[in-house]
Amino acid sequence: MTKDTHSFAISAPIISVVEAKRDDLELGVVQCAAQMVGIQRFNEKYNELVETIYGCATTADSWQFPQLTDQELLIDHDKYCISDVEMVLGVFQQVVDYYKEVLTVEKSISDLRLLVGG
Repeated sequence: MTKDTHSFAISAPIISVVEAKRDDLELGVVQCAAQMVGIQRFNEKYNELVETIYGCATTADSWQFPQLTDQELLIDHDKYCISDVEMVLGVFQQVVDYYKEVLTVEKSISDLRLLVGG
């Protein structure tokens, strides 16, 4: 998923979703974290400021959600089971709500700069 919802081009990715191979969720979280660092570097290279990158590693049955802010990787040690699909979708909804808030603030700041000529 990227910040620009009106294009199929990759610009400012904000979340990484990884399917854990061989049902190894721990390894999936490591792979996801590596992709999140890659996303962070991609965004920095193109001057896209994305404060927090979210991730998801899944075996399809179990789900885990890391978060990268600056150089700090936080891993939710809770493993969510797909049998509790409402909880899994709730985590995704929290991520979407976070980015909606961030993007709304960024757009407001950008619009303000246009109004004042900056």
